[in-house]
Amino acid sequence: MYVADPSIRQEQIVAMRNQLPDGWLLARDAAGAAVILTQHVDVAGETLAAAGAGVRLIARLTPGRATIPTTSVAVIELTNRALIGVAEHAVTLILAMSRHVLRVARETASQQWVPGVRQPALTDQHGYAYNWIGLDDVGTLYRKTVGIVGLGYVGRAVARRLQPFGVRLLHT
Repeated sequence: MYVADPSIRQEQIVAMRNQLPDGWLLARDAAGAAVILTQHVDVAGETLAAAGAGVRLIARLTPGRATIPTTSVAVIELTNRALIGVAEHAVTLILAMSRHVLRVARETASQQWVPGVRQPALTDQHGYAYNWIGLDDVGTLYRKTVGIVGLGYVGRAVARRLQPFGVRLLHT
């Protein structure tokens, strides 16, 4: 495998090296490479020519901006799962804030029930008494407005994950 993009972090390269099949190596140049890996560096004709006919795959790390010419070589996108994790964590925090999770946990743990309620009651589908601590707002996201500062890779991923909640998205 030839890493065509020097901006790919060393930790990523080490992680990929550990996942290579037996007998595969990271090459210092494109000559004879079976796979070319890039993120922001275009895979131009000279790189493909240097690699020769043995190239079987070009992989682009997302969110990459590298352009790859149309060739008979397969091209795949490798998702940056760390950035997806950041987006999921942001949505988790938005949900936790809207649901007052810290307050609910604190008041439930200290049994700060609504006056007249000594302990939570068992409920069924017909009688639903879930608000033992007396929240004014149970914290649904539906029809609420959520602002996202920046619509880069992470911001767009956050927006996609919030859409099913029926929120109104504002962004800069």
